[in-house]
Amino acid sequence: MVSSFWPDFGNNGMAHATASHLQMLSDLNCKVSVIAPEVNFPLVKKNFDLYKIRATGTGSIYSPSIVNTSKMFKILSMVKPELIIIEGWQHALGHAAIRVGSKLGIKVLMVSHGISIHPYSFNIKNYFRYICWLPFSIFSLKSLIRKIDILIVLKKSKDSHRFYDYKIALENHVCIKEIPNAVKNNVTTIYGLNERKQNIIVIGYFSQIKNQLFALEVLKQLSHNIDLIFVGSKKGTYYNRCLNYVKRNNLSSNVKFFEDSEFDIQKGLQECILLLNTSITEVQPISIIEAISYGTPFIAKNNGVVKSISGGIVIDDFNTNKFCSSIENLLSNKNIWNTLSAQGRKEFEEKYSYEKNIEIFSDAILT
Repeated sequence: MVSSFWPDFGNNGMAHATASHLQMLSDLNCKVSVIAPEVNFPLVKKNFDLYKIRATGTGSIYSPSIVNTSKMFKILSMVKPELIIIEGWQHALGHAAIRVGSKLGIKVLMVSHGISIHPYSFNIKNYFRYICWLPFSIFSLKSLIRKIDILIVLKKSKDSHRFYDYKIALENHVCIKEIPNAVKNNVTTIYGLNERKQNIIVIGYFSQIKNQLFALEVLKQLSHNIDLIFVGSKKGTYYNRCLNYVKRNNLSSNVKFFEDSEFDIQKGLQECILLLNTSITEVQPISIIEAISYGTPFIAKNNGVVKSISGGIVIDDFNTNKFCSSIENLLSNKNIWNTLSAQGRKEFEEKYSYEKNIEIFSDAILT
């Protein structure tokens, strides 16, 4: 298994997906070797052989890939794996593993979490970023996809630019398997609306992409007296902008900021009234899947495959009035809340539970 995304390195959806798939391999009694980047903090070793390789960059013009390819070649030649599983595109380590694995004739499986190349919004910064990714998109990505044997996608969909790799894989007749994100949650107690705390949770690192300022704008317009809890790394320019907005608009009594280490996300999602996702781009957020596993409804922008997830309200554009009215209706109408809660929990058990996904994952790696 090759990944640059691990819970030890950062708390994000990619890291949790990697950890989940590694656990599945362990539960399936597979002998696993892990290749991870050399970083300053350790990767906790659990039932696998660990190898570290110097690797930096993503593959764009502004972040060129630098990898100790000879070390990768030596490790894979020594281990002689039957299968290389790579978590996610756009990291040097994964791209190198595809090329080296293909040269050695080893079967390669890519677990795609979508491609992040096209502009998120119409501004100069995003278009510059897009231009810097064009060489990778036109030349490298297609070449890499032709070298893999299996592509796992979160959903077989061409509705978003984030699924550009799926389109290329189809054109090149690559074997494609659909495996959604999964959450391990065996909770049996689902709290009703009246048993919940009067708060809404927003999860994610502070950035324009996660768009927390919009969540604050929504809170400002709400007539309900409710708390907004942000969970994410409390640093950076965007975080400071959020702090200033709270102070300017006298929202301090209703807004709380927590680091990941300061907040029990599982308990928080189980006890809150609602998960609010204001990201301008997503594929299949694990935070939403985790929320519905506790019967917690969500409200989100129509991104990626979010619309296909039951148990929430999906809005087509960032209109504060639409978000506010949806939240107000949900909080004031117990029947709507109960219906969404039940729908989400049912869908989690049928599609997104760890137990369901390990069956599909096992089938994919044995293909």
